[in-house]
Amino acid sequence: RPLSEFVVSKYQFLMENGAWQLSPDALTFSKEGRLLNGQHRLTALIKAKKTQEFLVVGGFNQETFFVMDKGKTRTFGDTLALQGNPYYGVLSNLAKHCYRYSKYGFKNLSPKDVRGTREMRYSLFDEKSLVEFIGNEPQLLKSLDFIRSLGTQQPIIPITYSAYYHYIFTKKHPLAPKLVDKFFESLLLGEDLPKLSPIVTLRNRLIQGKINRAKYSLKVLTVMVVKTWNAYKADKPLGKFLLAVNMEIPEVL
Repeated sequence: RPLSEFVVSKYQFLMENGAWQLSPDALTFSKEGRLLNGQHRLTALIKAKKTQEFLVVGGFNQETFFVMDKGKTRTFGDTLALQGNPYYGVLSNLAKHCYRYSKYGFKNLSPKDVRGTREMRYSLFDEKSLVEFIGNEPQLLKSLDFIRSLGTQQPIIPITYSAYYHYIFTKKHPLAPKLVDKFFESLLLGEDLPKLSPIVTLRNRLIQGKINRAKYSLKVLTVMVVKTWNAYKADKPLGKFLLAVNMEIPEVL
């Protein structure tokens, strides 16, 4: 089949950085010695110039190729489910966002943004590091549990992103968790908000966006949420959001 340069580069990155793991998915050869399974791994091996271990099997009929790689691909969410993690679907995405933030801040937020370095692009495919990150960051599940506890059926910000920002703000202010909780409670529920609260400005923008079916990129959403948090913490009003393609994400206060 056609070679995927993205997959080759991903495997190459893992091999070069010592993150490649021995897999039960064997390199497979036909009776005639033709490679049936493993072209991406072997191409990456050549490029990485690093010795790796593989299981190798042979002696199969050429027709075996047509029944290979037909099963469902295991996702990181599947890995978390097998480990008994609650909310494994949301947690898998949340962990990737928070792990990337812990390493690079707000750089390269999504594939649609600036791609950044090869390390930024492929580091999230190292599931071992992601699992260790979840184990070493109890705040991750605490943030997710808190956002879920608010019980919003159709939140103006998706649960994954709300927990992502809650995690970031709490890590920034570990001694003021109640302040962070109150911010997100007010933002997602919209109860008892003063008219001049910066949270009202953000809520109005997001609600209007839902009405107009607007889709905000993660970068744009992050700019709006961080600006609102900074104004809220400084007890200052917030004007209209002026968004531009080349805008910078402000530092979290």
